[in-house]
Amino acid sequence: MSKSKFCVIGNFSRNNAFDGQTIKTLEIVDRLGEIYGKENIRECNYREIKHSKLKLFKAFFNAFHKSEKILVLANNTGVMNLIKVCTLINKIFGRDIYFILVGAALMDTVKEEPASLGILKQLKHIIVETETLKKDLLDCGLERVTVFPNFKKLRHFKTDELSTEYEKPLKLIYMSRIMDLKGFSEMIRELKRINEHSVKYVLDIYGKIEPEFKEEFEALKKDFPEYIVYHGLADAWQTSEIMHECFLHLFPTKCPTEGQPASIIDAFFAGLPTLSARWDYYADMLREGETAVSFERCNFDEFREKLEYYYDHPEEIARMRVFCSKEAEKYLPETVMNDLVKVLES
Repeated sequence: MSKSKFCVIGNFSRNNAFDGQTIKTLEIVDRLGEIYGKENIRECNYREIKHSKLKLFKAFFNAFHKSEKILVLANNTGVMNLIKVCTLINKIFGRDIYFILVGAALMDTVKEEPASLGILKQLKHIIVETETLKKDLLDCGLERVTVFPNFKKLRHFKTDELSTEYEKPLKLIYMSRIMDLKGFSEMIRELKRINEHSVKYVLDIYGKIEPEFKEEFEALKKDFPEYIVYHGLADAWQTSEIMHECFLHLFPTKCPTEGQPASIIDAFFAGLPTLSARWDYYADMLREGETAVSFERCNFDEFREKLEYYYDHPEEIARMRVFCSKEAEKYLPETVMNDLVKVLES
């Protein structure tokens, strides 16, 4: 059997693309298939085998044996274990390994596990989502680090398609995983405070409920007023169409190491500004007063104050829509994939 040009090791779930990691993996595989031919792209889904060391080793061994180059897509959860297995197997095969990081927590791993630097140096290339993380990794002694933005194939609402007039109550949208680390409970609490005397905002919620948060979510949901509606999971490739009639996208994360959140890219394509917590890499992705307005991470009093202010000044949000639509051009698949191909062919 002839070798595939690439094997992509990652989380695959074509029927249920719930999270940014899965969506990014599927997008890259689909685009590589368009460029090189589907027959040249092999998939290795570690989601289903990651809890069995034997199955994981066998699957990775097979991937290296039957492919010329290896792409590993992973977030920071257990990432070094995957990389260790890959570099161990690669002592036999000598393949080029490209590590595409989802999120931006790799520096935490490097600081906590100094030995990880030696393992990372064995990779052909490390591909990250932000310039700040690239600089931090280069400063640690890594040499082959490239920025590769997140991207999605979505309907792109151009500037002449954007409404700048809003009916009250104003519509907010949350489109992320539903979990404590995303600031979900605090978001609900503060919205109720804002609407205590009159309904100023309505909120549409989309996203996967993380198992560890399900009990708390169900308790919150029982007390949802009529102006808060959970719609379940959004079609990952129709998100901009869902978002585009809204007033603001909410991203109240408490996590400091977000990379390039997919929901913010969705909002760019919808021409929709974001009210966001300032995570560590906020400024790598968003521009204050143009594509987003922000609050100090975990300061939900400030979150509430910003919503109250922009309810009275909606024109300030309206003028930002054109900047968001233009920002989406950075995340078009054809733009981003050209840069990735250059790295893979170098």
